[in-house]
Amino acid sequence: MGINDIPQSFDAFDAYKNTYEVNHFRYAPSNAEIANATRDLLLSFYLPQRLVPLGRPVVHALCDPRLRQTMGFTDPPYWLEKLVATTLNARAKLLCLLPARRRPRLISERRRKTYPQGYQIGQLGTFTKDRDK
Repeated sequence: MGINDIPQSFDAFDAYKNTYEVNHFRYAPSNAEIANATRDLLLSFYLPQRLVPLGRPVVHALCDPRLRQTMGFTDPPYWLEKLVATTLNARAKLLCLLPARRRPRLISERRRKTYPQGYQIGQLGTFTKDRDK
């Protein structure tokens, strides 16, 4: 990827990332177009289509302010940001109390209208299986 001088500590990497974002993140209409489509695609995996508009502010609450501005997302209400963070923290604590999963829950095994028999990630897209030849 051509990334040079990657910081070795978390704090140094965090500072590197923040400096990069300040210097390179800029709003563009193309950012908003791609971000909106990606957000709605993500939400469509988890919500019925009629509830997708209700999920949008929750996704925005998961993004930090700099990313929201870059992607053209509206700022969610402060209370929603706190509610989302509190809910995720409570879920994490609850999951620590449960026994570990023996099998992963793979999204590719969920039933979808477009793939009623399921799918393999490698079979998706416009390329054939031996595209790398």
